Amino acid sequence: MAARRAYSSLPAPHTGAGPSLNARFIPAADLPKPLFRRIASQLAHLRSQGKDPATVSIPNPFLLHRARQRQDVSALTGLERFYWRKPQFSARRQKLLLQQYDPSILPPSPLNPTAEPRPIQWEDGTVINWQGEVLEKAAKQSPYDGRKVMFKGHIDERNKPQKVADRQERMKGMDKRIAAWRKSKADDKIRARPSLPF
Repeated sequence: MAARRAYSSLPAPHTGAGPSLNARFIPAADLPKPLFRRIASQLAHLRSQGKDPATVSIPNPFLLHRARQRQDVSALTGLERFYWRKPQFSARRQKLLLQQYDPSILPPSPLNPTAEPRPIQWEDGTVINWQGEVLEKAAKQSPYDGRKVMFKGHIDERNKPQKVADRQERMKGMDKRIAAWRKSKADDKIRARPSLPF
């Protein structure tokens, strides 16, 4: 029931509207309802401030965005620090939208890395562009790449060379020690025998 309430705002799968008059733009009517409402609220906010531009850049709701700068700096690197705004659509909800709609009409995201996203043409002719870039993930680096000094390893691994050397040193005279031990055991048995035959 909770999952049903959480995703109740998702519309039915897109059945496909008529082709756009201008292929460069995405018609606002083709957008999913959650995105349509998000853009409508952003435009209403701009117009309430007396702004009515022909082209608007709206933060991509699928991406992480950097907010204002923090007063402190990083103790580790000494670089400036910033606050960040989380994506307004979770990765799970983005995946649901990608399953129900054509990926070409959705904003670019790590799940949908569109090379050149098309702008949106609103009902009144306003052109809307998505603000933000999809950050590429760094290539996976093994623990030993680029390290001048390797990991010290476990204590058993560090002591193994000396342990092997000591073992080989002891094995060199092992035959003589075994022969001497057997001879001493035989001598002990002889000395332990009683001198009398009864």
